[in-house]
Amino acid sequence: MRMTPDEARKAEKVGKKKQAELSFVRYLNHHRITGWDRQTRFAPPRWWQFDFAWIRERVAVEIEGITYFGLKQGYVGRHQSPEGFAKDCEKYNAALLLGWRVYRVPHVWVIKGGQEIWTPHIAEDLRKLLGIENTASPAGADTERGR
Repeated sequence: MRMTPDEARKAEKVGKKKQAELSFVRYLNHHRITGWDRQTRFAPPRWWQFDFAWIRERVAVEIEGITYFGLKQGYVGRHQSPEGFAKDCEKYNAALLLGWRVYRVPHVWVIKGGQEIWTPHIAEDLRKLLGIENTASPAGADTERGR
């Protein structure tokens, strides 16, 4: 069964977001930031989930999918449509009211053009949010590329 053009674009978008999330796992491991869970539901009975969550600290990370790149390619992802943006606002506001701090990461801070781009300030910001002492990156690590 063949996919429609819309289905193919959705599959490509999900693939890029998944790549960014997997790259972010490597980023967290590289910077020795531990204790996170994936796809954590936070407001039952709603089915909202965080991409990454530190439950005890009530800190979450959301890897935002297609942004400007998606618009440039001629399709609008969920986060760019007025309805999608409004739903994101509802989700993030509910999280805030439940005591969560949500750190939003555009996927281009993690991966761009198939290359991992590890923005150094993410680790610094997460350490502050999590109350982790700011330790240096692993010896010999290039925090810009993570290699």
